[in-house]
Amino acid sequence: MKQPNLPIPDLPRFRFCNPPVPLADLQAGDMVRFWNNGRYSTLHHGGSWSGESTIMTEACSSFWGFDGSGGITRTEYGWRKKLYDEFNSDLPYLDQISMLGVPGYAGSLPSQPVQAGFINVPKLAMTIFNYRTKQGTFAGANP
Repeated sequence: MKQPNLPIPDLPRFRFCNPPVPLADLQAGDMVRFWNNGRYSTLHHGGSWSGESTIMTEACSSFWGFDGSGGITRTEYGWRKKLYDEFNSDLPYLDQISMLGVPGYAGSLPSQPVQAGFINVPKLAMTIFNYRTKQGTFAGANP
């Protein structure tokens, strides 16, 4: 039986975001954002390495994310290095940056956007169940 075209949920409505949190205080399962240098989008029009969203898999030691060839686990340094390599890719020497130019995870800085959080899976699952069984509307669906 063909499934009806259901609206795609607006996942931020189901996301809990933490206030700025030092990397050492995060737990396995937290979503973590690593940022590239702010000039990335200017120098690499249409590039996809302005940052990387990952999931912490072990306390403070490894983060799983996509790197273009599939899922991979890297350390915090490993993701910063990947972003550094992508930033400097195909750029003249004078436009290249050092590793210090890649902020990576900056979740302990109040001036940075929220960098870590997690999906409230039970809330999302119950909302989908209610929607599919016509017991309510999908809170995150676009009309």
